[in-house]
Amino acid sequence: MIRAHAGVRHVLQTFADDGHCAVVHAELVEAATTLLDIPESIILQTIDLELQEERLVAESIDGQPCLLLALLYRAEVGVASHLLRLLDGAVPWGPIDPAKAIPWVEQHCAVQAACRNVDKPPWDPWDDMRAPSCLLLL
Repeated sequence: MIRAHAGVRHVLQTFADDGHCAVVHAELVEAATTLLDIPESIILQTIDLELQEERLVAESIDGQPCLLLALLYRAEVGVASHLLRLLDGAVPWGPIDPAKAIPWVEQHCAVQAACRNVDKPPWDPWDDMRAPSCLLLL
């Protein structure tokens, strides 16, 4: 049974290494059964035990039952919550006026900005970031 537990987690980790944090339940069962050459009933029992022990997380994705390694699930949820917080747009330092900030940084850090189109209204910081022409020269 230990081999089945390790094997199921290994199969999930292999999917994660390929960029798939979640795996459809049936695909996991098939892959683990094939890789480990263990009867499907033991793989299913192992998955149930892994879920009970909270090493795996069950999640419905696009209407399909999926499984994730618990650590990856928690990481995904953490990243998603931080992204949502960032999208909220509330930064603790308030808005920054680039027309004032760039000269201040140049003066206080002894650097010179290579881009100087901050005077054109309205200034869009993405204008300079899309083109690799905005550099701070030391």
